[in-house]
Amino acid sequence: MGLAIGLLTSILTPFFYTYKQEKIAWIFMVIGLVITFLSLTFYLPLTKQAFSSRKGKRYFNSWISTFLFFFILLAIYLCFYFELLFIQFDFSKDKIFSLSPQTMSVLKRLDVPVEVKVFDTRDDNNPTHRMLALYDQTSEFLEVTYIDTHKNPLLAKKYQISQRGNYVFISEKTEPVILNNNDLIQRIYDAEGKEKLELRHEEKITSTLYHFVDAKKSYCYFLTGHGERDIRDVSGNGLNRIKEVLTVENMIVETLDLRANQSIPEKAEIIVIAGAKTKFTKNEIDLLDDFLVNQGSLFVLLDPILDSRGVDVGLDELLSKYGFVIHNDVVIDSVNFFQLKKNYSRKIESFPFLPILNYGKHSIVRELEKKHLNTVFFSTRSLEKKTGLSDDFKYSLLLETLETAYGEVSLKEFDNSPKYDKDKDYQGPLGVGAVMEFPSRKTNHRLAVYGDSGFIANHVVDIGGHKDLFINTVRWLLNEDKKLTIRPKTITFNEIYLPLRQKQIALTYFLLLQPGGILIGGLFLIYRRKRKK
Repeated sequence: MGLAIGLLTSILTPFFYTYKQEKIAWIFMVIGLVITFLSLTFYLPLTKQAFSSRKGKRYFNSWISTFLFFFILLAIYLCFYFELLFIQFDFSKDKIFSLSPQTMSVLKRLDVPVEVKVFDTRDDNNPTHRMLALYDQTSEFLEVTYIDTHKNPLLAKKYQISQRGNYVFISEKTEPVILNNNDLIQRIYDAEGKEKLELRHEEKITSTLYHFVDAKKSYCYFLTGHGERDIRDVSGNGLNRIKEVLTVENMIVETLDLRANQSIPEKAEIIVIAGAKTKFTKNEIDLLDDFLVNQGSLFVLLDPILDSRGVDVGLDELLSKYGFVIHNDVVIDSVNFFQLKKNYSRKIESFPFLPILNYGKHSIVRELEKKHLNTVFFSTRSLEKKTGLSDDFKYSLLLETLETAYGEVSLKEFDNSPKYDKDKDYQGPLGVGAVMEFPSRKTNHRLAVYGDSGFIANHVVDIGGHKDLFINTVRWLLNEDKKLTIRPKTITFNEIYLPLRQKQIALTYFLLLQPGGILIGGLFLIYRRKRKK
């Protein structure tokens, strides 16, 4: 009787509980399994006696068959149970099938009811539908419902839905937000110019929920006019992808040319200088200095001068005023390095040796180090803290090379065969990324300096911790330390084109050779048994 009650409790549990009642379902499931275990334990002596008797030994094979039969039934039941309650285990390396820490943070802050109406039939094989189930399961304020447009034409007409695959986010505080399948898929180009499809469903859904959580928008300006990387550039070396991510973070991203505008907009909270190649004028530097003291924060990404044609952009004096010493060098690690092809098809601005970087002790990089998300600077210069600073200036090193790296100052030797010169070059470990917090008239202002801008280019920004490092730095510069986290990962679809000959071979193997081999083996086994009899 106990065995029957335990099995019935375990089996019937999934049929009476929804996603929102997962904890209750688990309690009943555990109770059923405990009752089953106790029932089997009670009959354990009889089981031992049955196995040890002659009759038990004679039918030992049948016991094994019975055990395998019930084991298969249990496996089928557990699969059905996990599927019904949407219980899944993510064993992927980057946890792309689980909610990211950023999404979890947004859902925790969600305090208003949000209904997501999906105008489509539910399909558990659809990655977006499965992701929405995780959202629904995680937050008590979020509810996902599926609507058939053919059965509810009036509701579809209300939201101007003309086709399947639309997602409507509804809340009392704001206007409805509508996404479609095309919004969740982005076409990108890799370093070789090949087109790929990226599924960014979690990124888009989380950014939509930002509208219901945080209405405040921050203004971020990227400087132009000095050869900087452009946020409007969709090529491999552009920053269009970073602009998309910042927009997802509920920021307004715009460009600013200080040559055409003799002032910085009052709404600007952060200015980014990403890889300037021409010299700033004195007036521009004065504007940046005044902005840093009285208005907002500055994020400077300085690329190294790789040859004699390069020009010092003139920011060294400004950065020195706030505690940074910028070296005119190129960091090389001749022992621990990644070898790159010199004749790269997309001509990435890099040199043959990439230094291995270690993270410092700071909230910006804490989660990156914990998740083992590496950052690679393709070409970087080094920097250090200026001596003689007062205690009001708080310097924090974020990225540092190993001791085997050094800063090559002779660019002519770099083009040929660079060698460490202890009298000229800088010996590692070398800092390549740091932040500074200093007092100002209103509040503590912040400054960040990196020795490379290529790590946020479109074709490498989603690698490792590149995207999270940049966005976390922006968040820290905006005094939003609570929003330092890891962003959702994207799923890339790579199409494989097989020649007709390979398709025919694969089809022959799976449809003829594999099942035919099993059939022939089975017939041969039956023949041998009959022959022995």
